Amino acid sequence: MKSVSFMAYLSLAITVAVASSQLQQPGTTVAGEMLHLDMGRQEALKQLAACCKIMPLGDNEIIVQNRKLVSHELGGAVYFEHAKVAGLAADRDFTTEESSYETGLTFYRLVDQMAKSKWTRGGVIGGAASTATIQAYSVEAANGSSKYVVVEFPDGRSIRLEIDHPDPGAEISQQTVVSECVGNCADW
Repeated sequence: MKSVSFMAYLSLAITVAVASSQLQQPGTTVAGEMLHLDMGRQEALKQLAACCKIMPLGDNEIIVQNRKLVSHELGGAVYFEHAKVAGLAADRDFTTEESSYETGLTFYRLVDQMAKSKWTRGGVIGGAASTATIQAYSVEAANGSSKYVVVEFPDGRSIRLEIDHPDPGAEISQQTVVSECVGNCADW
């Protein structure tokens, strides 16, 4: 009797360990639905079918579009390997405003330029892609707040995305600024 209860206990412990490891897989919301890595393909498709338009891109990828078109949960893509979710890409914001497009394009061009080149005191020397450190922080001021994303390259160059949100009633409008730093920019 002791061996049967020990085997039952061992089986239960293994089942709980396997179940909890599946629950701890990283995940994110895609089109408003919470999905996890290693989730079964059929389970993910069933969950997304209730809210979304699903467009296959070959055997291992689907594009997901929220039928409600809620701006902060537009959709994204789900990638599969071996009948399980292997990757999740989620859209977080969308705009067709020309000024937002121009700001995004400026940010892209700076990152692309800095990642592919090495700077010296004499100018730019062609190079391979580079690694970078990314940090995000916010600053509260007397008249509003600012949020920053700073991309720092090993050679000391940096790119900063700044999002300013003034307090209500302030005579300053909301703004987004993309800046470049070469050298020591002390307030970055």
